[in-house]
Amino acid sequence: MSESTKGGNVILRSVEAPDSVRSGESFTVEAVVSNGALVITGWDSDLCKGHGEAEDGGYELQVVFEGPDGQTHTDGPNCHSTTTDGTRDLTYTATFTAPDYGDEAAVSAYVKLPNSGKRTDAIETRVAITDEDPWEPEDRDTSGGNWLPGGGGGGGGGSGDGGGPLSQINDMVTLIIVVMLIGAVMQSGVLGGASS
Repeated sequence: MSESTKGGNVILRSVEAPDSVRSGESFTVEAVVSNGALVITGWDSDLCKGHGEAEDGGYELQVVFEGPDGQTHTDGPNCHSTTTDGTRDLTYTATFTAPDYGDEAAVSAYVKLPNSGKRTDAIETRVAITDEDPWEPEDRDTSGGNWLPGGGGGGGGGSGDGGGPLSQINDMVTLIIVVMLIGAVMQSGVLGGASS
């Protein structure tokens, strides 16, 4: 879902936040904003003025974030420049503190052009509030028997990284390298089976 203003040229693409955070902790919200204008005329009240190099074209805009307990943060005004190829996509951020109560918190953002007063509609997302570390596995192995990354070493537990795609690729590359080294050592006659 996206929201736009200025004839579809200023687009709020998305608002992203962590899935969950601990109560009382800080967390960052990101808003992706696009400028699809090819050229902005000199008589457009939202044209950037006094922003140095960006004076050759861009919209002066603010990204307004609203978080839990009435917290607000405004990123800007910024000069969001144009591009001749597609859209100019930039990410704006704000940091909020999770409330000490409740199961979830709503955060939202919208884009405002302060000179003309135009704005997009807001996009809202929700963050689960927990008392547990969301990134720690619940079942931890402390036996120390894990010799491969990601828990592949016979009876070992996880590495605590959640086993995401990059971790799985890393684990596979490590395993392939270990197998290749064992094969090379065996072929050279250093390990078993070689007779003189």
